[in-house]
Amino acid sequence: MEKSMIHEKKYYDFFIKAAQYIVGITAQQNVYEHLASLMMKFIHAKWVAFAQYDANNNIVLLYCTIENKEAYQHILSTPNRKIMKDVLDSSFMAVETIETTASYKTVFLPLYAGNQTKSLMIVAHKASEKLSNDILNMYLALAGIASTSIERFAYESELRDHRDRLEDLVQARTSELNIKNRQLEEALNHLKLTQAQLIESEKMAALGQLIAGVAHEVNSPLGAIRAAVDNISQTLSQVLDKQFMHFCKNLPHQLDQFFDNLMSRSVSSNNSLSAKEERKYRRSLANLLDTQGISESSQISHYLVMMGIYNDIESLIPLFKIHHSFKVLEMVYKLSGLSRSATIISTAIERATKIVFALKNYAHFDQQNQMIMADVVEGIETVLTLYHNQLKQGIEIQKYYGNVPKIFCYADELNQVWTNLIHNAIHAMNLKGILTIRISSKDHALVIQISDTGKGIPSEICEKIFNPFFTTKAAGEGSGLGLHIVKNIIAKHKGTITFTSEIDKGSCFIVKLPIINEIGGQND
Repeated sequence: MEKSMIHEKKYYDFFIKAAQYIVGITAQQNVYEHLASLMMKFIHAKWVAFAQYDANNNIVLLYCTIENKEAYQHILSTPNRKIMKDVLDSSFMAVETIETTASYKTVFLPLYAGNQTKSLMIVAHKASEKLSNDILNMYLALAGIASTSIERFAYESELRDHRDRLEDLVQARTSELNIKNRQLEEALNHLKLTQAQLIESEKMAALGQLIAGVAHEVNSPLGAIRAAVDNISQTLSQVLDKQFMHFCKNLPHQLDQFFDNLMSRSVSSNNSLSAKEERKYRRSLANLLDTQGISESSQISHYLVMMGIYNDIESLIPLFKIHHSFKVLEMVYKLSGLSRSATIISTAIERATKIVFALKNYAHFDQQNQMIMADVVEGIETVLTLYHNQLKQGIEIQKYYGNVPKIFCYADELNQVWTNLIHNAIHAMNLKGILTIRISSKDHALVIQISDTGKGIPSEICEKIFNPFFTTKAAGEGSGLGLHIVKNIIAKHKGTITFTSEIDKGSCFIVKLPIINEIGGQND
């Protein structure tokens, strides 16, 4: 065997150690330094280097494992600069480029962040050395891990920016929102600390895929809060001044009850109409008002529908004919808008808190690695919450949960199982189809079935899908370790995992776990 060849176990151990090394790193440059140093311990290379580019494709950082003038001259030579530019401009994900000169045989690999190549990994061997497929595959896998870590830094920076903007906005408005914002900030800080503890390569990869969707899901309720706060501020500035005092003094006596009636019905209304339903009610009310000869029917119908008053309005019609009734309606609309905005804020914060709580649960890492009593359903629901941004695009979820007991297990590791199986199902369906989850207990075992209506698994690869480094995904999208790790986790629980699949109809993975209610014991 050639000196540069890596034994399969050594290759696997190196890959896991490199992944764990990178997950714990907190600065982007340290990714380059630690990975290059680690590679030099395991492979027979002359040197390893990393080049980072700015938006104009200028090199802004160049790190090499040796401070050698010849090495830097080789990297920055005109032919190699052209090769590096071609690699940067290439649309192919994780494809190596090999260049041989009199001195070196050099491998150039792109590192991706946000679907863009802004960094390169460069490995130099002797010109006469032969590079095996094992070594090249390892380089591609390491480039994928480094890319995931680099992209993670960008996502964390984006999350911090969103958090800071939210804090400034809420603190400028009301003390009540300030308290809720601090609670959300605390949750996000816990999330950040929890993320830093992830050291498992496949779990970190899954988390990297989820961050973009989670950021979008959190940003939506934050936008709702921002809009509601602006509405509250604007309304307060309009009604809590001389205009409101003047309105109260000049309100005709016969409109007092009209004012109270509108306020009562608006505040107690639970208006949850769709845009289509709102248009329908506005047209209906406008037509009714027009037939009664009431002016400004379009604006009145708009206010009534937005206030949730669109049924049983016959008793209000005579009052709309009284002078100043429109001003009463307009004032009630503004005042009740405060209640509606407060409801929007409360709902949005509950939604954001739920997403953050789910992500915190998922990212929790049990450093003691001990079995605990855990609810499998809760773990699966956490994963579904985190994948909501992808599932809502066109995947129907069908859940059939029987009487599911809690079991002694490694809860964090089982969450990794559900993450991998659900992610694979989403990928197989290309975001369109039916995801079915069935959980039941039978013969002292918990049976979890996760099925999809995707493209299915070809029969010729069915025996390979649990093999390490085997993947059907495009280069750069998967390491090939997911199902292999899943199988090992299930085996660690003394369970089994099987599957059935039919082309163009979908696949179903069946996980069986022993129902254990104490360490070393089993439920009757």
